[in-house]
Amino acid sequence: MAVVGNVGLCHQGAAGLLLLLLLIIISGSTTWSTDAARPPSVGGSWSTTHHLTDDNGEVTTACLAAILACNSFARRCRLDLLSLSEALDASCVTTRSGMIESYQVSFVAGVTSTGATLLPGPRLIYATMSYNLRRPDRGPFGNVHTLTILKLIVLR
Repeated sequence: MAVVGNVGLCHQGAAGLLLLLLLIIISGSTTWSTDAARPPSVGGSWSTTHHLTDDNGEVTTACLAAILACNSFARRCRLDLLSLSEALDASCVTTRSGMIESYQVSFVAGVTSTGATLLPGPRLIYATMSYNLRRPDRGPFGNVHTLTILKLIVLR
């Protein structure tokens, strides 16, 4: 289920199209939760933010995890899918014990049409997203708990 403001959207065709339009056109704050309850933060409220580098693929990995989570939701709602064109920036928040609990990423992605929308031609978007991990002791792939779209700009 996606929550936009006070409106809950799920697997109905009209709701799916509305959500896609919000994803493609409007730069906003949309939160998707894949779970009802989030485990408590490890190490309490103390945390620190680290800027990631792509020397060993950290930025690309963080961006791909966000796209994977986004595409998992899009498949359930039969929406268009994203494919990474360029990973631009990433940072992570670590707990006192050194485990990563959340990421913020920026990337350029292509929008692959699944025929779900009436929008013509290939599209390219710039997105900034943040996401929390379900389990801080695991990597980001398949471990995204809540994904928030902070900025979404259609480039072409």
